[in-house]
Order: sequence, then structure tokens, then C-alpha cells
Amino acid sequence: MTPPPTPPTRCRLAFTLIELLVVIAIIALLIGILLPTLGKARDAARSAISLSNMRSLSQLMFTYTNDHDDEWLNPFDKDTTPWNGVQLPLLPGQFWSYRNSERATEVWGTQFASLLMHYAESNNGSMFSEVQFHPGDTYALQRTRDQLSGDEGVDHFIADGSYWYPPAFWLAAERYETADLIPVTPEHLRRNRIANVPLPASKVLMFERFDFKQRQRLTLSGGSIKEHPQFNNPAASTRFVSADGSAGEVDIADLVELSTSSLPKVAREFTPSGLWDPPFNIFRHWGMSEDPFENGQRDTTAHPAWFWATRDGLKGRDLYTR
Repeated sequence: MTPPPTPPTRCRLAFTLIELLVVIAIIALLIGILLPTLGKARDAARSAISLSNMRSLSQLMFTYTNDHDDEWLNPFDKDTTPWNGVQLPLLPGQFWSYRNSERATEVWGTQFASLLMHYAESNNGSMFSEVQFHPGDTYALQRTRDQLSGDEGVDHFIADGSYWYPPAFWLAAERYETADLIPVTPEHLRRNRIANVPLPASKVLMFERFDFKQRQRLTLSGGSIKEHPQFNNPAASTRFVSADGSAGEVDIADLVELSTSSLPKVAREFTPSGLWDPPFNIFRHWGMSEDPFENGQRDTTAHPAWFWATRDGLKGRDLYTR
């Protein structure tokens, strides 16, 4: 007797709802595990690029000093008109003006890299290079890209960057003798040289304007916002290149502790001349008034001006080294 035929096997071509949900859950779990790792890898790469940028700028600075009788980069001259102006390299007879009743010339310290790039032979006289920017500094990068793509042209434009140059390098040490900031006058301008820095390993030559590794900071009202802590925020860890060419990183909290030392000499040495509190209207002319500076305005706290207004200027020290 012939056995009955076997019914054809039905092939299942689709997942059940439960199986799909399990797969989605596994994918979501993997993304949750991998994203922080990828984010850290990206941040590490950006940090490496930024450190390389600062080293390149410091090398350019030392090339400049070698070509200019050991003088630090300084475009100001008290015997010219205007004394607080910077000659446009591509337009002789025209100046960028840095007027302000108390902080004349200071904003140029945020733009020094543009002029330094102009002096670099490898840059063919241009004042713009990616070397001027931390890859995560979206404000400065976008501002410069907008200007370069605009109709006004670049001959009249000087770019601020992610790395700042302390005004003490072109101003007199006497301006920084007290805990209060003294208004800049023509008499404060100096042709400072390498020899005017007695403690080069302890003197910051340039630094990152924000702690780009952190993505949040506290507000004055007690909340938090998604912005990087500024270079002098007590919660920041700020990277720098010192006047001897070495690179490093310092926790601002350590400088806060030194400024409150029980040893009067140490406390004075690490208490800057005033707060970093230039108002936003100083930066408006340069398109920087929307940057998230911590200057005591817009729900921020103004912190002591470490690096920017070091006590005793070039004669002082920013870092504690033995």
C-alpha cells in the first residue's frame, strides 16, 4: 500500500514581531555601548589636532622672534597714529582699531594667529589657516568661513582663533603689579623680548580659549548649559604652550588653590590683575559678541584672568613649577 504523500513544508519568510523587537533592542544596546566610545575617540582626535596646531603656532612665533631681534609678536607702536591700531598687511595706510577705555589693544590677543600666519612663508602671505582653530570650535570656524565666502573680501578681515595670546607679551609688566586691572595707555606698550621672560617654563605663551573636552558648564543662576567652560573657569582644564616651547595642561582649580595659599608670596603671585570681564560690546565689531564667553554677563560668572592678566606680566608666572 502506497503511503500518503507528505504535505509540502511551509517556508517562513518573515520575522515575528517579538523577534523584530529583540533585534531592535540588541541594536539599540550596541549603539548605546559604542556611541560614547566613538565620541571619546573623536574628542581625542580633535585634541591631538589642536595640540599640534598650538605647537605649529609656537614654532612660527619662535621663527618670528628669531627674525625680529628676539621680539615677541607685537603690531602696536605708541609713536604711530593710532597707537592702538594694527596696520592692515595688505592695505598700507589702513588700520584695525582696538580702542577701548580700559582694554585697548587686548582683543588683538584673540586674533594674533592671523597676523602670525601672514608672516609665515609657507602660508604665502595669507592670514587664514586651519591651524588657527580647534576642530570643535564651531563659533570661530563658522565665523571665518562665512567671512571668506562673503562679498566684502578678506583684505579688511582679521580672524580670531581658538588660541589666545596674553596681552602681557606686548604690554609693560608694571600694568600688572596690583590685583586691579589698570587701563591701557600708550605708555604701557613695550617691545618685549625673550629675555624679558625670566621663567619661560612657567609663562603661558598661548592657550585654548575654552576647555573643548567638556561639553557642559554651570550658569550663574545655578543651571547648566551645553557650552564649553571658558579657559579660566575653575572647572576647566586648559591646554597651553609655554614660553619655552613646551606644551601642557593645567587644572584651573589648582590655580584657584594657589591664589588662596596661606603663603602671601604665593597667593599674590597667582592672583591675576582683575577678572576676565570685557563686555560683549567690545567684541561686537569683530563678530564675536555671540560667542559664549564667561564675562559676568548673560547669566555667566566672571572669573580671575589667569594667563590673560598674570600678576607682574611677563615677569610673573602662570604655572607652578619647581
